[in-house]
Amino acid sequence: MFRVERRGSDFFAQRISAVAIFPFEELLYTQSDGALAAAFEKGRVQEVTRLYRCDDLPEGNCRLRGTDWSLAFR
Repeated sequence: MFRVERRGSDFFAQRISAVAIFPFEELLYTQSDGALAAAFEKGRVQEVTRLYRCDDLPEGNCRLRGTDWSLAFR
């Protein structure tokens, strides 16, 4: 779980905790769901400090990229 705070046109992110959700019905996972799962398996999620509403950040700054969004540590 992340706390995202908007400051003007910037979005700052802070990891709060891990979350487990157990659906009662079959759930179809999106590409973003798979990307989040892969990032959590790699670790270092606690380093995330920013949410960008774009997907063109340099690879070195990005911890996780989805369609039109990125989680980064810079």
